[in-house]
Amino acid sequence: MSSHMFARLIFSGLLGLTLAYAVFSRFDREVGSESLDERREKYAPFLPSILLPLFLLVLWVALLITRGTGESARFMLSMCFGIFAHISIYYIVLILLLPLLRRIISARACAMLWIIPNYLYITQQEFMATPHPLLIIPVRGRLIWVLFGLWLAGFVVVMVWKISEHFIFRSKVLKNAHVSDDAAISEVWQKVIADSRIKKPRFRLLISPDVDVPLSIGLTRRSTRVILPQRSYSSEELELILRHEIVHIGRADSSSKFFLLFCTAMCWFNPLMWLAMKKSTEDLELSCDETVLLDADEDKRKLYATLLLSSAGDSRGFTSCLSASAKTMRHRLKSIIRPPVPRSGALIVGAVFFLLCMTSGYVTMAYDEKSGAEIIYKNADGVIDPTYEITDLNSYPAHNGFTYLRSLQDIDALQNYLASLKLSTLAGNYSLSEYDNTLFLFCKGPDGDFGIQLMDNTVRIIPFGKNSSESRTYYVYDGIDWEYVDSLLSKHWISSPDISFPPTFNMDGVHGSYSLLGDVKSYAISGMPQVEEPWWQQASPCTIIAPEDESFVLSFSHIVRDNYSVEVRDMQGKLIRILSSSELKGGNILPLEKVSATYIIRAAFEDERASIEMEYSFGVYYR
Repeated sequence: MSSHMFARLIFSGLLGLTLAYAVFSRFDREVGSESLDERREKYAPFLPSILLPLFLLVLWVALLITRGTGESARFMLSMCFGIFAHISIYYIVLILLLPLLRRIISARACAMLWIIPNYLYITQQEFMATPHPLLIIPVRGRLIWVLFGLWLAGFVVVMVWKISEHFIFRSKVLKNAHVSDDAAISEVWQKVIADSRIKKPRFRLLISPDVDVPLSIGLTRRSTRVILPQRSYSSEELELILRHEIVHIGRADSSSKFFLLFCTAMCWFNPLMWLAMKKSTEDLELSCDETVLLDADEDKRKLYATLLLSSAGDSRGFTSCLSASAKTMRHRLKSIIRPPVPRSGALIVGAVFFLLCMTSGYVTMAYDEKSGAEIIYKNADGVIDPTYEITDLNSYPAHNGFTYLRSLQDIDALQNYLASLKLSTLAGNYSLSEYDNTLFLFCKGPDGDFGIQLMDNTVRIIPFGKNSSESRTYYVYDGIDWEYVDSLLSKHWISSPDISFPPTFNMDGVHGSYSLLGDVKSYAISGMPQVEEPWWQQASPCTIIAPEDESFVLSFSHIVRDNYSVEVRDMQGKLIRILSSSELKGGNILPLEKVSATYIIRAAFEDERASIEMEYSFGVYYR
């Protein structure tokens, strides 16, 4: 499991448990209160409902300022497609499961299930990156920008339409509204507010001849108005009505409706999203009914049902009201008269959020196809520049040795192959950490150094230096031709805990430490001896003069196959002795001779693909 996937798993799990606790802690049928803490308001929002829209808006503005119109459009297209394709699928599944969920969990939990996609913005953080997409939808040519324009126009139309509808309706119901001078209404109003523990209510209670049903309208508490029709209510009826609206205000249900409208506008082309918006409104009302009647007896429930039946009115915009549509009336009345005794739904909410996070990002698209030459070798002036060159490369998994190009002709061939690739911009946030084959190329060009990371069906361009954060990922429709690429490379394998190759030799003493390169004496891949190459001779002279240490602890960068040997000779080349590692104290403590001498260490290493024999040497001189 990659580090990104592990972080995604842990963070999603912790946040899922937090949401589960939020539901569980507010499920209190016996006491009849959402919050037992007398210092806090009784009715709290399910979740902050503005997080995802605010995140996208701030990010878009920041990108416009820092990267310009074109780059910000590409980035937002990439991000929004993944998030809202996932939300669209999630809401469709939720609609199908809703009849079952309403029977087995609380209405509050059902309502929260509609809001939890608001937290999907966290999946766009770097540490939450998906390893790689499972389904890539290719969009050829420039069609993506035509579709993007149509989608953006639809989004703007829906948002303007619904927001305008809200303000027109608000203006209509407030035109002739006035503050009530009825002392009985004021008394009940103050009682309900006191019971809700709202310290500084910024909303107001009004009477309007232009409404037929009690409602509250407004996106924020300061702008919210609770409006009663011009008709008489008993104190018991009035208390139920006002408590219903206070629950909506306390939970910020109008903001939740805005979030659901935002999601619907983003997916306006999906007819099931419009159905989802209606279903979510039903659950917000069912949740409010459940809370208002938590401690109600049978008579109060019948009174509430009667109020519901007698309240048939208009509700538009970000409005919450007591009335219900004909389709939902039956379900609401049934829940009121014969309330179910469901579980809190805490574990279901937590599990759903966990799955929502863990499954995001696996469907994406690739668009705006160009040649590798246009993407990789085009300079700042928009001209394909032939002076780009590959300066170094590395093959992954890194612990399997190193790779290099055989000749200058192979370098040219690889650059020509990269220039011929058909690359399309890959939407989404991916770590690309779980591909079987990876080749990283270090390149130099007139506009600076950069890296090219080749994976099975993707290519990532990574500029170095000040622009290192502006990497781009491209989809290769036909995949990388690894057979051809491998034919241009010379690969070497030996498993090790690190990436050094050939294996190095280390000596550690109390007063000093040394790391030595060695000469390769033989090298074989899959049992086939390899021809000697320049990299075989890498040993550098190492001379230790008058060491203060009497012994060194020996170690290697790789796992030694068998016992290694230490050959000691005097300065005239006469053999003093040969030691096996099994004869050394602890298997790795080498005592130094009291006279000047040369030490030659021979060791063999191997893994499932290769074997290598190394020789290291160093001299010790005493004055």
